[in-house]
Amino acid sequence: MPRPKNPEIQEALKTWVGKNPERWYTAKYEDIHAETGVSLSSIYRYFPLIVARAADILPSQVMNKRNEEQGISPWRRNLSKEEVAEIHRLYKEEKTVLDIAFITGRSPSQIEKYKPKKEDTP
Repeated sequence: MPRPKNPEIQEALKTWVGKNPERWYTAKYEDIHAETGVSLSSIYRYFPLIVARAADILPSQVMNKRNEEQGISPWRRNLSKEEVAEIHRLYKEEKTVLDIAFITGRSPSQIEKYKPKKEDTP
């Protein structure tokens, strides 16, 4: 397996894989990014390799299973002004992305899209 420049990337992904075997083939990379802090480019590069090793299958089989399980991306409606306001309020309360996703019932990747920029916060 190619070694990431930063071994912490591989460890973060291995930890996620160990804790989430039921999500190996269904979790979106954006959600894995939100949960681990690993960049999307690193996830695209290393995640199939790490899952392949854990599942004792080839990386191509991991990708095929992910494609089968995920199917066509579901339609994602836009959030209402009230939902966005609630997300911003929870960020101001210093809740984490995962906490906000849990409270609102939205995916971590969708919550990340509404994270206030540094200049938006006092």
